[in-house]
Amino acid sequence: MPEFTAKQYNDYYAGAGKKDYSAPYESSIYIKIWRDVYIRLRPYKSILDLGCGTGQFAEGIPSIVDYMGVDFSSVAIEQAKQRNKYFKFTCDDVFSAISKINLGKYEVVVMLEFLEHIWDDLRLMNQIKGKRYIASVPNFMSDTHVRYFSSEHEVLEKYKNSEITTIQTYKIDDRNKIFLFGNIP
Repeated sequence: MPEFTAKQYNDYYAGAGKKDYSAPYESSIYIKIWRDVYIRLRPYKSILDLGCGTGQFAEGIPSIVDYMGVDFSSVAIEQAKQRNKYFKFTCDDVFSAISKINLGKYEVVVMLEFLEHIWDDLRLMNQIKGKRYIASVPNFMSDTHVRYFSSEHEVLEKYKNSEITTIQTYKIDDRNKIFLFGNIP
């Protein structure tokens, strides 16, 4: 399956995805996971969010945090800027953005529901090697996904060179799960 293009994501966020991703973060199907992520992120004062989409997750981040969200959908970034006035957002490909920004400025990298959308996920993980990070991936396929994972073991195997120290499974509904993993407690 090919990756979605920026135009396809723009169309998605302006159309079918608008309902789900323009709602307040508290009503997201991911809120249970995000609450745990917010707790894990409390010690960090600077966060780089790769694949931030519409900034829905960022709504739960305290405004005193130095936060930057990156996404290549201009529609998603405009929505993110509208809902999060205190944070910085940039419309760019994540690989390009990482080469332009000072990665060392950010204490932690967040990649929630993003890695399954790109074929070059291992390249990205290599580019953030040595950084604190937290990421999530699903156990289900979608039109926008290039892969999914059936178990924690598959996640650990795929990202075995990514310094994973913690992994946890969250049920979204009767069939769907999200695997949250990374190297922050």
